[in-house]
Amino acid sequence: MLSAISVILLLESASSVEKIIFSDPNDGAIKMMDLDGSNLEDFVTTVTPCKLVGESFPSRVRSTAHWFGRPTGFDLDVNCGQVFVSDWLGGYDNTTATEKPNIQSAPISGGNRTVIVTAQDVAGIEYPWDVKVDTTNAKVYFAVTGKADLDVGHYVGGKILRSNYDGSDVETLIDNLVEPRGIALDVASGHMYFTERNDGLGRPQIRRANLDGSDLKTIARSTEFSGLDGLTLDLDARRIIFPEYGLGKINYVPMAGLQLPKQLHKFKPTRNGITSVFWHAASQRLFFVDDKQKKIKSAQIGDKPGKYSWSSASKYLTDIQDIIELKGENCRNTDKCKPWGVQVVDIPTTVDKAACRDTSSPGVSLQEDFQKKIKLRQVIRSH
Repeated sequence: MLSAISVILLLESASSVEKIIFSDPNDGAIKMMDLDGSNLEDFVTTVTPCKLVGESFPSRVRSTAHWFGRPTGFDLDVNCGQVFVSDWLGGYDNTTATEKPNIQSAPISGGNRTVIVTAQDVAGIEYPWDVKVDTTNAKVYFAVTGKADLDVGHYVGGKILRSNYDGSDVETLIDNLVEPRGIALDVASGHMYFTERNDGLGRPQIRRANLDGSDLKTIARSTEFSGLDGLTLDLDARRIIFPEYGLGKINYVPMAGLQLPKQLHKFKPTRNGITSVFWHAASQRLFFVDDKQKKIKSAQIGDKPGKYSWSSASKYLTDIQDIIELKGENCRNTDKCKPWGVQVVDIPTTVDKAACRDTSSPGVSLQEDFQKKIKLRQVIRSH
């Protein structure tokens, strides 16, 4: 069964609202809550939870013509007031009776979702897993895992692509990858980073390329890696932090490569499955998702005390805290909710249309709509 949750921490100031936002693929929705895990509600939803792998679609009449299949990765352009979502499996379309893996956008303050790129529109975007936004250049980057090939024993056809915000000018930046998953952008340095679950020889790896896909390099590669998913950049310390799902580990490695990865923490792999992480520089905390425990957590990164001087790693996780467990009333899809990724943003009071490359309409107020959305608390606990 697919397991993923994307988490975004929204910082509160005079012009923003403090919330954690996460996508729940098995529940077919993007949700939000307070920083302590309370006041859980829908942020972007399709009303009906998605079809699980191996299950038939319910016979009930759908309320919309097209809904989420597996919303996995997502990212925001807060200046434009838009959220972008990678729907890995693709929502079922009543008009054509097909599943369409796709990239979608929706207003942060609520409103209709728009499918901007689909597998039927552009060849080779089967199963888009993660999405990241370059707000400086108004581009959407997305990782496409490709399809499983039983003859070769791994996925084939993986790609990194990008498009404009409206889905136009889709470009294939990197081709012939084996199940790329998480993406992170360092726009200021002109680089993208991504995980690849297999290099074709059974070695998962972390890779870096220019934003146009050129100068592709391998930062870290090992047959001992197990289940690479998301990754995050600590730009101040110039390091990549990434989990290993199969081993329950969280590691770090310099963004320049040149060194072996070092371990921050190892959970029990039979009980914990870390899918994705996000370094929040303002609070100096690492937010991460434990898929097997269905929890969203956070921790600090501290220096190892002297008794660990024998270790090659000088850092470790401390003050690990649970934020929410997605069970019972926190999961409307019969306790089948599970988690995936992390990010931090400020939602401003006003959307700057000029910043969105759209000068046809003036800036519009976002705060009032967003506050109304919070107060309405349109949470659908059951269906």
